Amino acid sequence: TYRASTAQDTTETVTAQTANGVSQTVDITLTGPRVKSVTVSSGSPNVIADGASYTQIFVTVEDTSGAVPDGTAVAFTTTAGTLSLVTTTSDGVATARLTSSTNRGNATVTATSGGMSDYVVVEFVAGPPEKVSVSANPGNLTANGTSTSTITVTVLDVNDNPVADGSTLT
Repeated sequence: TYRASTAQDTTETVTAQTANGVSQTVDITLTGPRVKSVTVSSGSPNVIADGASYTQIFVTVEDTSGAVPDGTAVAFTTTAGTLSLVTTTSDGVATARLTSSTNRGNATVTATSGGMSDYVVVEFVAGPPEKVSVSANPGNLTANGTSTSTITVTVLDVNDNPVADGSTLT
């Protein structure tokens, strides 16, 4: 009986030899786990776009036998923000930390293992109101009780991102 080593994606040669020196060999190819599925989720669907706030990204990897060995590699990519603290699988789950950029928008985080991939979208949202500007057009009116001016209020966070509609100003 041959017991496979833990080396993956390699070939091992087994040799049988008789007492009189007649031998024969056979090559056995050892492969890593065959990934059946990759599922990606995030700890939060949105993160403040301040360059410091973050959420965890969780990747569940399953192979054809229902279990993935600890240490299975998972590759992460993102379209916005930065990824750090990337881990290999432990109990079938790999993690990474997605830190926001300072711009509003969406980050699509993709994870790939064994040729299978999945993604999750995390929205980078504005922080609390920090800056307010007010303008009037026109800025001069005739004092007749009927003239009108359009008043525009722009509210931004500390990174100049427009805050969400309905934000309360005090």
